[in-house]
Amino acid sequence: MPDGVTVRVKEVKAGTVPATTATGVQTPATAVVEYVKDGNVVASKEVEVPVTVVGSTPKSLVVFEGDTVEAKTVQDAVTPGTDGTKGEPAIPEDLTKTPGKKEVTVPVTYDGITDPEQVKVPVTVLPKPEADEILVAKNSDKDKAKEKVLAKAKKAIEDATFTGKLPQGATVTVDETATVTVPDLTEDTEVDVTVKYTVPGQDTPLTTTVKVPVTVVEGVPQIVPVDENNKQPDPEKSIDKTDYPDDATFEYKEEVDTSTPGDKKVTVVVKQGDKVLVEVPSTVRVVGSTPQFVVADPTKKQPEAKDSVTPGEYPDGTTFEYKTPVDTTTAGEKDVTVVAKLNGQPIAEVPAKVVVVEPKTQYVVADPSKPQPDASKSIDPEQYPDGTTFEYKTPVDTTTPGEKDVVVVAKNGEDKLVEVPTKVKVVQGNPQIVPVDEGKKQPSPEDSIDPNDYPEDATFEYKEEVDTSTPGDKKVTVVVKQGDKVLVEVPSTVRVVESYPKYVPVDPAKKQPDPKENINPNDFPTGTTFEYKDNTPVDTTTAGEKDVTVVAKLNGQPIAEVPAKVVVVDPKTQYVVADPSKPQPDASKSIDPEQYPDGTTFEYKTPVDTT
Repeated sequence: MPDGVTVRVKEVKAGTVPATTATGVQTPATAVVEYVKDGNVVASKEVEVPVTVVGSTPKSLVVFEGDTVEAKTVQDAVTPGTDGTKGEPAIPEDLTKTPGKKEVTVPVTYDGITDPEQVKVPVTVLPKPEADEILVAKNSDKDKAKEKVLAKAKKAIEDATFTGKLPQGATVTVDETATVTVPDLTEDTEVDVTVKYTVPGQDTPLTTTVKVPVTVVEGVPQIVPVDENNKQPDPEKSIDKTDYPDDATFEYKEEVDTSTPGDKKVTVVVKQGDKVLVEVPSTVRVVGSTPQFVVADPTKKQPEAKDSVTPGEYPDGTTFEYKTPVDTTTAGEKDVTVVAKLNGQPIAEVPAKVVVVEPKTQYVVADPSKPQPDASKSIDPEQYPDGTTFEYKTPVDTTTPGEKDVVVVAKNGEDKLVEVPTKVKVVQGNPQIVPVDEGKKQPSPEDSIDPNDYPEDATFEYKEEVDTSTPGDKKVTVVVKQGDKVLVEVPSTVRVVESYPKYVPVDPAKKQPDPKENINPNDFPTGTTFEYKDNTPVDTTTAGEKDVTVVAKLNGQPIAEVPAKVVVVDPKTQYVVADPSKPQPDASKSIDPEQYPDGTTFEYKTPVDTT
């Protein structure tokens, strides 16, 4: 080329450029070349330019929704043109996020060609079916669970929403030849079901798996009280409602026997509309209550709620409390409700009864032979079940009088119902001394016992009439009553004593007679003293029969008042003639015989000197 001359292509002649629809050597194109020197075209020439068309061939890819597509997979789908080099494809992050027809561009470069070829790889993203969960009972039959799994998988691939996303002409079926493995139904899981896609343009069916969620449900033990009317428990409390759809309903497959205690096997049928979702085995524990006996307490001491039930029938850690406080201040059968709680949550409410019982003070007579009182009389047997037995926790000392603290143990068979603290009051009669009374005046029964031993409203009466018309020790029985109720019958003694007229001579000096000579001191206890009532002096200055009352006292306390008489008699001077033969005068003429009882004889204490 001469110095200073350059070559440039003016144009490619129209109509000479071959089509690029096919690869390979094509008809040459004609280019017009100009030679330029110093800015001037000095010559031009038409030159044939060989044309070879190069191009890559992409193959369609078919993938599943949610799959990860590797760059190499896309590259492998491109067959480059001659001497072409495949570059890295630009794969969108959301390529398989949704089903449908997509494409991925793969650059292919060639030597001598500035711009790389942009090869479009068609990608068909197939939808994956989503199966609804199945509900199965824990440890239930795996074959039945498998049937439900397959049914859910078929429903998923037949769903219109799913099929509407498939490429035209594509079909999906469950691969009946593939194994479906259902694990032990002990916890929630997923079961894979293989499905086959037949897609136009694909030589062989594609397969993927449908994951069928398996929710394992189990019954919740429910505790309900015995109900003689066979009241049915709530099936919703035999399962966990949160395991099921909001619109699920629950019912028992069979009637639950709540009329007797024990664990009752039940089946809860869970439905959604008319469709049975699952049948769940569960247990209803029917529990009884135990009447609890407690002693009336004015301080309102509360009984133990757990003693109104059998704690062993409840889960470990269960606590018990009464729904409302129990009135323990008054006797009677109190209806209560025991609330059983686990982890602070109520699990059962059990109606029960608390029987508030009262102690009774029993009165028994002191007896040195130590007979034991009847324990049933220290309580009210009507407050206890038929067949209850009663005994004292320790023997009662009945040999000495006084208030004895005792405990009555009430038993039903070998089961102890309650221990009732109470009192046995050991009492005794008081010997009473009364004077003989021809009219049989009755002594006071209160004086034959100690009224302080008994309630303030107690009354006292003799069981039989006391013979006070004759002297002697009379056996009596004092009946102690409170209202119409006999508290005790107390044996005692009434000693009927006589008085004796005391004859004393008239004494102007008012010499007093000795009151113990108006009675028999041996009729009274040792140490008894005697005085005239009110210490009133007896008038001994004048003759006559004087009424007196002898007061017998023991330890300073009056124990008897005995009416008596003091007869004050006059002496008479008798005149007789002296006689050396010593005849004795008639002693009855030295007094007034009218002042003495009939039959009284008189004699001189010593012979009278009549000489």
